[in-house]
Amino acid sequence: MHRWIGLVMAGFLIVAGATGALLVWHHELSAALAPELYRIDAPQAGATPVDPAMLRDMAAAQTPGAAIAYLPLNSRPGEALFLYAEGAAKPELAVDLYTGRVLSRWDGGSLLDGRVAIMPFLYQLHYSLALGTVGTWTFGIVALLWTIDTFVGAYLTFPARRVSSVPARMPASWLARWRPSWSVRRGWSAYKLNVDLHRAGGLWLWAMLFVFAWSSVGFNLSQVHTPVMRTIFAFREAAEIPVLPAPKPVPGLSWRSALDRGRSLMVAELQARSLTQRSETGLYHDAATGTFHYSVSSSADRADKQYGATSVVFDADTGARRDFSSPLDNKAGDTVTRWMYDLHMAAIWGRPYDVFVTLMGLGVVILSVTGIVIWAKKRGARVSAKRKRHSKNAGQEVPPIGGAVAAE
Repeated sequence: MHRWIGLVMAGFLIVAGATGALLVWHHELSAALAPELYRIDAPQAGATPVDPAMLRDMAAAQTPGAAIAYLPLNSRPGEALFLYAEGAAKPELAVDLYTGRVLSRWDGGSLLDGRVAIMPFLYQLHYSLALGTVGTWTFGIVALLWTIDTFVGAYLTFPARRVSSVPARMPASWLARWRPSWSVRRGWSAYKLNVDLHRAGGLWLWAMLFVFAWSSVGFNLSQVHTPVMRTIFAFREAAEIPVLPAPKPVPGLSWRSALDRGRSLMVAELQARSLTQRSETGLYHDAATGTFHYSVSSSADRADKQYGATSVVFDADTGARRDFSSPLDNKAGDTVTRWMYDLHMAAIWGRPYDVFVTLMGLGVVILSVTGIVIWAKKRGARVSAKRKRHSKNAGQEVPPIGGAVAAE
């Protein structure tokens, strides 16, 4: 199982590990590749940025055939507003925060739009091989195999059962016999070093490998992840919001009015729970349910990278409150899932954890490469042994039926 699952996964995990190590620094690398979008000067002294809801409307008017359903509210000062459009055309847009002019547009799954598209392309490559739905499902299946293989790989490092014929000098304790699996021997051949790196590296990183594998299933294959998690843990029961008979892409409330409504509802909800708001994160229009989702980072949130899990849901036509959620309302399943997602996306603990996740990505690449080397070495040994057997058999005559074997 470990051999064949590993061989199936290896190429995918090398891509995921390498791109993941880079995506930790998505903002920094994006700013280095396209500095003109991250350092926008005011057209004149005293000029102030245009309201984000108005910027969204201005960008939509310049992008026919595309619907902009999400408005990020956590843009950094001096940077363009980055929007993702849905519909027949699905470009990503960079909008001048002072004029509303679309400065750049690109396809996130293509490199044809130049350096501005490099990081979006790496993101697409990371979770779907930039192959859309097919790639997302494929990576989801690979992530499920990876989750299973974390347990299979750990089991293979366990020491053999101790029997009475084993010399007395061998440690009796199971843990004592397992301890060498965690170490890397020195002064051995390159191949044995490779084996030790694969085995010990997998053990030392085991917990985080499981977190990354299982959270990847959650991102790409929720049809499997959600039922399994609900079998094990209790989850918060969200308010029942029915799906409309037909999607309604144009809300009754303007985006400006929706933003005001979301802000007023959030203030009331936070005050009722003695919470404080740290920053806004976004406003999303769900055409399927006819609702707006306004989210912020509050004092109940754990993430520290401008993410927020505190949100209020309201009717997109009337502004009537539909639901509110924050980490304070979470059950065990919500908390465990949120922790895994935050760990996967390096959304907590600042720069030290960013560095750790980068090293984890490289670690996944190393484990995959060392696994391939082990397989290739053993396969070479098996092929060599098979050739020797064929060579030995070729040196003998085939005896007649009922006759004796005659040596050549």
